[in-house]
Amino acid sequence: MLHELGHFDQFLSKRDWYLDLLAKQSSGTEAERTSCQGGIEADNLARNEWPVCSDLGIPKRQTYWDDFGKVRTTSDLAKFGVKV
Repeated sequence: MLHELGHFDQFLSKRDWYLDLLAKQSSGTEAERTSCQGGIEADNLARNEWPVCSDLGIPKRQTYWDDFGKVRTTSDLAKFGVKV
């Protein structure tokens, strides 16, 4: 739920950027969709989810696709368009 509230914060505080990426995500190529989702999720983790996790002392996901603290291999991340 915390993560989804972060998307609401993105909508409120970075509306043009957020809506632009959502539009590209819904109409672009598969690579563009993955890239847009990655950008949205990385911003949400960094600005919203990670600070709260730090405050509460709970594990942080390294990426949106991470299983809460289990760092993925670069080959796993590549499947989601994440470049390391």
